Amino acid sequence: MHYSTGYEAQATATLEAAETAWAVQVDQLGFTAPVLPDDAAGPDLDLYLAELDPWEDWAWAPDQEDHDPTGGRSAAAAYIAFDRDVPAEWLAPYVVHEFNHVLQYAYDVHEAAITPWEATAVAAQKWTLGDAASLWDADVPDFQAVPWAPVLVGDSYALADRYGIDGFYEYGAGLWIVALDEEFGDGQGSIGPLLWEATAQEGSVNEPDFVDAVAEVAGGLGPAMDAIARARIAWGDLPSNPGPPMITGQGFFQNGEAVDINAPDEEVSIVVEGGWMAVSHLGPTGWDGDDDPWVELDYDLILDDDVPIDDGPGGDSEEAACACATTDPASGWLLLPYLVLSAARRRHSRCSSRE
Repeated sequence: MHYSTGYEAQATATLEAAETAWAVQVDQLGFTAPVLPDDAAGPDLDLYLAELDPWEDWAWAPDQEDHDPTGGRSAAAAYIAFDRDVPAEWLAPYVVHEFNHVLQYAYDVHEAAITPWEATAVAAQKWTLGDAASLWDADVPDFQAVPWAPVLVGDSYALADRYGIDGFYEYGAGLWIVALDEEFGDGQGSIGPLLWEATAQEGSVNEPDFVDAVAEVAGGLGPAMDAIARARIAWGDLPSNPGPPMITGQGFFQNGEAVDINAPDEEVSIVVEGGWMAVSHLGPTGWDGDDDPWVELDYDLILDDDVPIDDGPGGDSEEAACACATTDPASGWLLLPYLVLSAARRRHSRCSSRE
C-alpha cells in the first residue's frame, strides 16, 4: 500500500476494501487470482493513493504481454492507482471495481472491447458490496438512454465521438452482466469468472472474443440477448424514441403483446415482457465480436391489426401485433470503421467528476 502522510485513514479503508474484494471475488466467486509482479519484497499487488485528477483511478498492466506463454491465457500483472481524495462513500466501490480489472488482466489482456471490462467490474461492485453500498447502478440510466447502441461491445467513446452523446454507457452496462448472472449463473456473481474464462486465449489474437464468451456461457447469443432485453424492460427509463437498431443492440422498444418474426434465428431475437417488445439483432451469420458493431440495420416493422397491444410507457393502446424482418445488414448504412482505443484509455476507470 503506497500513500502519503496524512492519508492513513484512506489507506486503511483502501486496504480493507481490497482484502474484501479478494475474499469475495477470488475465494468465493472463483475468479482466478491476480498475476503478482515479483520485486525485492516478494510478489505484491501494488495499490497507490496518489494526487490524481478528481475521481481518477485505474488498473494498469505496464507489461501488456502474457507472463506465461504456456499458461493457456493472455495474463499480465497490474497495479491500481486511486485519487486519494475520492469521497468516502465511493472509495470501497472504486477499490473493488479496480481490483476486478486486475483479475480480468489475469485472463485476457488482449480483450479489445471496452464494455466487458467495465461492465464486469461494475457488476463485481454489486457482488462484493451488495446493492446499497456498491453504488453499482449509478450509471444504468446512461445505458438505458441508448437502447439502439451495440449492447455487448458498444461504448461511450464511440457514442460521444459519433453521435455527441456523453455518458458512462459501458459502466451502466453492468446491468447486462447482472442480468446474465441472474439468468445463467447463480445470481451471486458466478457468471463473472465463467465469462472471462470463456474469453481467454493464448497469444495476442483475440479469439475467442467476449461475444463468443457470452454465446458459450448462455448457450447462444439469442438467449443472452433475450435475458438482457427482459432486464432492460423491467428496469425502465427507456426513451420514447429508441433510435436505429444496430448489430448486437436492442433494436428498438415498442408496445407489443404478440410477435411473429420473419428472419433467421441467428439474425434476430425477440422478447415480449410487460406489454413491451424488444428486438435484438445479432448480426449476420459469421459476425464476430471484433467486427464493427456500429452498423445501422434496415428493418421493416409490420403491424397486424388482429391482436391488441396494451399500453406501454409513453404509448397508446391500439390493435396490432408485430412482425419484423431485416435485409442483409451489409446493405445498411456502414459508419466509419471503429477505431481501437489505446490500452491506457481502455483500462481507465471513471476519470470524470460526478454530481
